Amino acid sequence: MDLQGVGAIAAAAAAMISVPVNVRLARLQMRGDVQTAEAAYRAAVDAAKEQGSAAHTQWRRSVQRDAYSAFLLSSTQVQVKTEALMAAMFDASVDLSTAIAALHHLREELKAKLVVVELEGPDPVVGAARTLSSAVILMSDSREEYVASQHTRAKLDELVRESDSASRGLLSSVQSALSGLSSAIALCNWHGDWRTLLGNSRTNPLPEEVRSAVARVQQFLLHLPRETFTQDEQFHLIASAARSGNFVEEKREYLRGKEEFIRAARATLG
Repeated sequence: MDLQGVGAIAAAAAAMISVPVNVRLARLQMRGDVQTAEAAYRAAVDAAKEQGSAAHTQWRRSVQRDAYSAFLLSSTQVQVKTEALMAAMFDASVDLSTAIAALHHLREELKAKLVVVELEGPDPVVGAARTLSSAVILMSDSREEYVASQHTRAKLDELVRESDSASRGLLSSVQSALSGLSSAIALCNWHGDWRTLLGNSRTNPLPEEVRSAVARVQQFLLHLPRETFTQDEQFHLIASAARSGNFVEEKREYLRGKEEFIRAARATLG
């Protein structure tokens, strides 16, 4: 065989050997591309998850901020409306029943806003919100009762001044009986809930002197014409003799609750 033939055979053999090698190299290259593509895909998925998580976190904070702001505004409205009621206590141009009804509405709104905060959380903010809600409602309820009691007491004083001699004697007896109730409460150093004055609570029983003084007031009220005082006004008259709430401490508790809530909300929102 000549050299040309030998060269042809060698070339053919080399070609046969190079085919599987090239296939293998192609497979390796393809495998590397797939791995690269998989890595890129996983990176894209992770980035999407991170972006989604960040967006969700931002959305949650936005919802919480709105809930916290609405609750804080509502509590402030209750406080402002309560102070306005106190300031207008003896203003004849103010309709007391309308003002009290508006205050009741604001307190109900506050309770609804508290529910939203409780749903949004977290626990530290919820606890602070409950403390603030209780403080401002206590302060509001206490002052509302004080205003209603003083307003009814002023009505009694006015009736005494303007009534005829026959009616004035009985109305003056009511005044005296209320003063006697106040004295009995002071002498017994009784600091119970004034709501129990119309009953005798087992957990907070009335001293005998106080119970007798309450009965005396009620006896005189029964002799008045039915239209003189409503049932609520009679209750407010009796409560006026025992009103001993600490307005300063109640306001202090409200301010402390407000500060605590703002601090907890800021810590959560970042």
